[in-house]
Amino acid sequence: MFKLIEEPISIPLSEEEAYKRQNEILKRMRFLHTAFEGIKLDFSNKKSLPVIRKGSICMFCYSMYETDTDIILTDNNKTDGSRYITLNLTAEGKSLRAEVVNSLDSIYSEELGGFYNINRYDGNIKKYIPCLIEYKKGIYESQYFDIYNNEVY
Repeated sequence: MFKLIEEPISIPLSEEEAYKRQNEILKRMRFLHTAFEGIKLDFSNKKSLPVIRKGSICMFCYSMYETDTDIILTDNNKTDGSRYITLNLTAEGKSLRAEVVNSLDSIYSEELGGFYNINRYDGNIKKYIPCLIEYKKGIYESQYFDIYNNEVY
């Protein structure tokens, strides 16, 4: 589970303070070649879903979250098809829960900086990690989203 580490109210106001804070945060991050916005996905085992690695950092609606343990995703659907990873707000915005879904129901929000699904009726907000996972005959393959065309490549 991702835990809140930085709230919007603590974002520095001056440009110099903002760059200093950004550099402090980046010093703690180690990117892999499969990193999405600081989220480190391990695709090394093709027979299971990727693992979200410890130390992954995610911006979500102007707040920053970090995971202090590896997150092992589970797939309850064993039929061939597409899978997506969503991050859902829990505990009144203090943490994010990662889960696997079968449908992509989002749009790219430049303001929030990512693929989001915002339910206007209940206020539920989901952020999609920009990765498509295809499950076929027991094997998981991944592809990246094309942010500019809202497509997968």
